[in-house]
Amino acid sequence: MMTLPIIFRLSNGIPVIMDNVDSLTCSISVNLGIGTQNESRDEYGISHFLEHMLGQGTHTHSSFSLLNRRLESCGAILDIRTSLDDISFSGTVLAENLNALIETIADELQNSLFDDSVIENEKKVILDEQRRYVNVNSWWLFKAKKLLGAHNILGTPETIQSFARQHLLDYYHRHLSADNMLIVISGKISNKETLKKQLEQLFSWIPKQDVKKASTNITPTIAHDFISGAKNQKITFAWADSIESSVANRDRKAAMGLFRKILQNRLMQAVREQSGLSYSIQCSTMEWAGAKLHTINSETLPQNIGHLIANTANVCRNIVSDTPITADELLSAQMVVKLQNAQIMEFGAKRCAMYANYFRKYKAIYNVSTETNRINNLVLGDIIMAGQDFFATPISILTQGPVLECDVTDTWNKHFVV
Repeated sequence: MMTLPIIFRLSNGIPVIMDNVDSLTCSISVNLGIGTQNESRDEYGISHFLEHMLGQGTHTHSSFSLLNRRLESCGAILDIRTSLDDISFSGTVLAENLNALIETIADELQNSLFDDSVIENEKKVILDEQRRYVNVNSWWLFKAKKLLGAHNILGTPETIQSFARQHLLDYYHRHLSADNMLIVISGKISNKETLKKQLEQLFSWIPKQDVKKASTNITPTIAHDFISGAKNQKITFAWADSIESSVANRDRKAAMGLFRKILQNRLMQAVREQSGLSYSIQCSTMEWAGAKLHTINSETLPQNIGHLIANTANVCRNIVSDTPITADELLSAQMVVKLQNAQIMEFGAKRCAMYANYFRKYKAIYNVSTETNRINNLVLGDIIMAGQDFFATPISILTQGPVLECDVTDTWNKHFVV
C-alpha cells in the first residue's frame, strides 16, 4: 500500500514533496520555473542555452564528460531539459546514493563555470540542434506561434550567437527564485530528517524574488503554412480551454479528460476504421503562459482534406447532440485513465513528473486514491457537460502542406451544426 507523500518548505520557501516508496532507486525532479515565457525578444533561446551551461561542469566536475563519469560512478542518470515554462533537472539513482545525486544537482545550480570557451563551443552545438529542431518540428512551431504566441524554445541563429557569459549569468540570477522552484523526491528515503537538513544546506542560498512571466490571450485563428512538395496535409482543430485550473474545478478537469478520450475513440473509428482517411487522429492539449487549448490533430492526402474535416465535424456534432455518450463508453474511458494513472505511480521518474505538474497547476499534492475516486464518481451528465465546455469557445483551424483544395472554415461550418 502506498503512503501519501509529505510536503515541507525550506527556509527560503522552496516547496519539497517527499514521496517515500519501497524501491531500489530514488528519483528527483528540481524545477527552476525559468522558461521561454520569461524571455524578451532579444533573449529568445536563452533559457535553453542556460540549460546547456548548467550541465557543462563546475570546479568539482569541470566538464560534461567528468559530470557523466561522476553520475555513472554512483549509479545515477540525470537529464536537464527546457520547456516553454521551465528548466528541470530530472534524475534517478540507486537509493543508497541519493545524497550524491542531490549534491551534484546543487553543485550545478550554484557553481556552474560558464566558461567563455565552452560558451563559444556550445553555440555551435546549439545552432546545429536548432537547425534540426526547426526541420523536424516546423508544424509544432507554426501552431505554437499562431495559437499561443509562443516562440522557438531554442531561439534564433541571431539570438544564439549573441549570448555571452555575463548575459547568461545576469539572466540566470535575475530569474532564479525560490518562489518559482519546486523539488520532488520519490523512492526509498532512508532518513527523512537527514534529507531535509541536506536540502536546506544545499538549496537555501537561492533568493526569493519577484519574477515577471509572460501571459497570452488566445485569438481564434484560421491559417495555412504552405509547404511545397508535401505529401500530406496536416491539420489541427483547436479550442481555448474555458475551465480555470483550480482544485475547485478538478471534477470538471477530470470529466474533460474522459471526454477527450471518448471523442478520440469515435474519431478513430470514423476517420481510420470506417473511411481509411488517416492512420491516426489524436485529441490532445497545448499550453503556454497560462493559456491552454484542446486540440484535434491529424493528417491525410491533400485531396482528402475536405473529407477529413467533414468527418471530424460530424463526429464532434454527433457526440454533443445526435449520438450522445453512452454508459459503456464512459466506463471504458474511466478504466483506461485509471490504468494510465496506476502505471505512472509505479515508475519513480513518472511519479516525480506527476507530482510536479499537479503541484504547479493546483498548489496541492497529487493523491492517486482521491483522483481514482474522482474518476469513479463521474457520471454521464458530467461528461456531457464537458463536451459542451470543449466546444464552448470559437474554433481555430491550422493546416500545413500544399495548396488547400477546400475552404476549411466553410467545410467545418457546413457539418458542425448543433
